[in-house]
Amino acid sequence: MKKIFFIDIDGTLLGKSDRLSDRTVLAVKKAHAAGHRVFINTGRGKACVPRELERLGADGMVSGCGCTVTIGGHDVYSSGVGTDVLQNYIRGIFARGERCFLEGEKLLFRINIPQKAVENDPYLAKYCKLGRVKLDEWTDLLCPDEIFAYRGEKFPKIN
Repeated sequence: MKKIFFIDIDGTLLGKSDRLSDRTVLAVKKAHAAGHRVFINTGRGKACVPRELERLGADGMVSGCGCTVTIGGHDVYSSGVGTDVLQNYIRGIFARGERCFLEGEKLLFRINIPQKAVENDPYLAKYCKLGRVKLDEWTDLLCPDEIFAYRGEKFPKIN
């Protein structure tokens, strides 16, 4: 009987290292050779999934807590927070002086988080280092209305 495997990233595919082990890559190749399918399954938004995982040759990925499903390199399902709802949320963040970041499918956005703060926060620094979008490519939102410039982007996660 053929099976479909869904494998998490943090602590499973990537342990303490930022790199896939040769053993892990071999295990996925063996699964494929036996006719099984292998999917990456992660809470991370697509822009935060490390490029290192492309070495697996996975059949697809479920990312953003199920908001994006990719099979064979094509998104077959995509959902996210709409810009109208998101703008109201961002207004509240600005009004309270809080900070957050938005994980899109292609872009990452900072709100009230200077780059220096990310570099000095061990969790954020590692999270950002591993993503498809490098830290210096993040977009800073300076006011709530700026989100409308990115209407085509979907935001499965708000952190």
